Amino acid sequence: TMKFAFALMLLLAPAAVHSDVLDFDIFGDSSIYDPSHKIKVDEKTCEYEATIEFNAADANLSFPTIPSEDCFLTKQNCYDFNGSDISCLIEQRHVYEFDKKFTDATGFYHTGIDWTPCGHPPFGVFTKPHLNMHIFRVPPVDRLDATCDMNGPFICDYPGSGSSADLDPDASVQSTLSGNGYFVVGHDLETGLVSNMPKSFRYDFPGGFPGYVNPVTGEASGGTSILDHAVPGEGLHAWDHMEVRNAAEWTKPLLIMGIYAGQIRFWEPMFPIEFCTGDEDKFFEEEVEYVAQTIMSLPSYWSMKYKASTGVTTMTMKGRADSCKMETDTDEDDDKKKKNKQKGKPKRKQQKTKKY
Repeated sequence: TMKFAFALMLLLAPAAVHSDVLDFDIFGDSSIYDPSHKIKVDEKTCEYEATIEFNAADANLSFPTIPSEDCFLTKQNCYDFNGSDISCLIEQRHVYEFDKKFTDATGFYHTGIDWTPCGHPPFGVFTKPHLNMHIFRVPPVDRLDATCDMNGPFICDYPGSGSSADLDPDASVQSTLSGNGYFVVGHDLETGLVSNMPKSFRYDFPGGFPGYVNPVTGEASGGTSILDHAVPGEGLHAWDHMEVRNAAEWTKPLLIMGIYAGQIRFWEPMFPIEFCTGDEDKFFEEEVEYVAQTIMSLPSYWSMKYKASTGVTTMTMKGRADSCKMETDTDEDDDKKKKNKQKGKPKRKQQKTKKY
């Protein structure tokens, strides 16, 4: 089964190691989705309506033929946007940058349109083909030096992992400032809940994920908080753990949010590939409220609409704009439009060490 494939991956995972740069490409080629975006701001109410359109139906995405056989790092049965053979376990990331007007109103700089052919843990929950639409509050270059000491090939080492670093009482599980940033979380002093997140969202779960069974030991989790979803270049993921319990029953978009260095790093609609493909139109909408909200531009409403006749999915966000007056296009906007149309990843800027 796919669960066994992920279990074997963990068994063969190396001990925690650190890299000063991300060892995977975040830029990819977003043009395979033919994306576009628009922003409208009502200067009287200061409310914005932002839309992002993309076409996953015609993106020629690769799938595992037999998940129980293809979802292994040692098997290269999928292909990337260049047509190169890769493991179906690898998340295929594609950066799409917004123009200045969009960023000024929403606080969002870019989105990753990220394809996961095998899905990802928690096992049996999100282990099905889906898209992760990470919408970041930082430019892409800021993600490149957000590295960490790894636990296996995909996640940052975390408190409670049982790694050699975790078992050392005199050491942090992370050896760098950038790595420690994944486990710095801002809480509301009155409620103890995470600031700027919905009340039901958790980045951990005391006693483990509900119904979670360790695929290696076969034991039900308990006694510790599971923090094994800090992804380098992204953040520590948080969501309503009770919203989706079974991959077979997961059919509609789910909101995820990401934390890094005590700040909200990204806002992420995540949805099964069948929601944005197929012969039937689909629609989902949701209103969102946040605890101790200080980032006023976070969306208070969002929706996703798939139109089968065109293959286009439209994601809409509504909220209070950071800036009410819309500026005209700038040279920077023109550069981003050109960059988003380029085939392959754009040239990366020189990196500098971030201090917190």
